[in-house]
Amino acid sequence: MLNHSDTLRFYSNRIRNLQKEMRTHNLDIIIINDDFSLRYFLGLKVISKIHLVIYSENIKTGNRAYFGALIVPNLEYEKAKDELRDIQVEVVISEDRYSINQAVEDLQEKYDFNVDKVGIDYSKITLSEFGNFCPLFSKIAQQSQINKDFGLLDGDSIENIDDYILDMRAIKDDIELEYLKKAAEISDAVMNMAIESVQEGMTENDLAAFIEYNMKKRGSEEKSFDTIVASGKNSWYPHAGATDKEIRKGDIITIDMGAIYKG
Repeated sequence: MLNHSDTLRFYSNRIRNLQKEMRTHNLDIIIINDDFSLRYFLGLKVISKIHLVIYSENIKTGNRAYFGALIVPNLEYEKAKDELRDIQVEVVISEDRYSINQAVEDLQEKYDFNVDKVGIDYSKITLSEFGNFCPLFSKIAQQSQINKDFGLLDGDSIENIDDYILDMRAIKDDIELEYLKKAAEISDAVMNMAIESVQEGMTENDLAAFIEYNMKKRGSEEKSFDTIVASGKNSWYPHAGATDKEIRKGDIITIDMGAIYKG
C-alpha cells in the first residue's frame, strides 16, 4: 500500500513531466479546468468550478517554490488549502467563480512574469470561459480567431494541450494501478453479493440501489456510470436503465456496474 510520501511523489512527477512538455512547446502557462485532470495532477476531488494554472518553471518565493496556482471560489478555499498543504501549489481565491481574470492578473503582478503563449484544453473549455480570460493576454487576444464552426481556437499564442494530457493519463503509474485494482476488487465483491441477494419480487431499482450502497460501503467514491439492472425483456437492451419492473423467476438479468476509487 502506498504511503503519503509515495502519493505526493507521484503527483509531483506528473507535474514535472507536464512542465517538460510545456517547455518543449514554449508554453509559459497552461490552464486546466477539467475535473478528471485536476484529480490526476493534484489528487483533489472537485465539486465547484476550479482552474489550475501551471507555470513552465517553478516560481520561488521565500522558502517555497510553486509549480502553479489553484484558483478557487471562496467556499472551496479552506478545503483546497487543507488537502493540498503538502503540494507545491498556491491556493488563490477568485471572487467570481466563473472568471479567473483578476486572480491571474494578481499572480502576474506578484511574481512579475509575462505570458506569450498559453496552453488550454480545448475539449474542456467553453467559449464563454475562453472569453473570460482571453483579455488577460493582449497578444493572445489579438492573434486568436474563432473558426466559423466554433470548433477550434487558432493563434500562435494559444495551443491545444488536450493530447498532451490524455497521452500522460494513458500511461498508468503505480498509484493508478493500485487504485484501479482496488476499484475492480470492490466491483467484483459487490457483483457476487448482488448475484447471491437477488430475489423474485425485487425490482430492478431495488437491486441497483443494493449494488450502489454496497459499493459505497466498501470504499467506492461513486459509481463510474449509471448502474444497469435489466431483467426479462429489458435485458435485450444493451444500455437499459434500472426500472420499477419486478424481477420474475426465470428472468435473464443483465447487470453492469463499476466503482470509482480515488478518482
